[in-house]
Amino acid sequence: MYYFPEKVIEHVFDYVVSYSDRNTLQRVLIRNYYSVSPKRLVRRFHNLKSLTLKGKPHFNDFTLVPRDWGGFVYPWIEALAKNKVGLEELRLKRIVVSDESLDLLSRSFVNFKSKVKPLFYAC
Repeated sequence: MYYFPEKVIEHVFDYVVSYSDRNTLQRVLIRNYYSVSPKRLVRRFHNLKSLTLKGKPHFNDFTLVPRDWGGFVYPWIEALAKNKVGLEELRLKRIVVSDESLDLLSRSFVNFKSKVKPLFYAC
């Protein structure tokens, strides 16, 4: 693995003047659905505009994972809605999407612009 030289890192951090600057990302990718909770995501990235969630493991494509084994989008939409995040884009991969999830999504985010066609499993 390649690491940046210490000198490069020093120059980059010269431009980051406060710890709050590190929390201002508007586009976030969660590669492992279970690596962070929805509440933690909202607490750290309160200006979130775009979210990509990857849910069930890749081998789920071959029906090796039980159908009701996690990977639901509803808790994420619920946490984002409760905290009034201005979500504009949601990308999903191997995530379970229910009618309730879509209903909450449509009612909660007035600035929502696009939903990239995901690989999802409807309940």
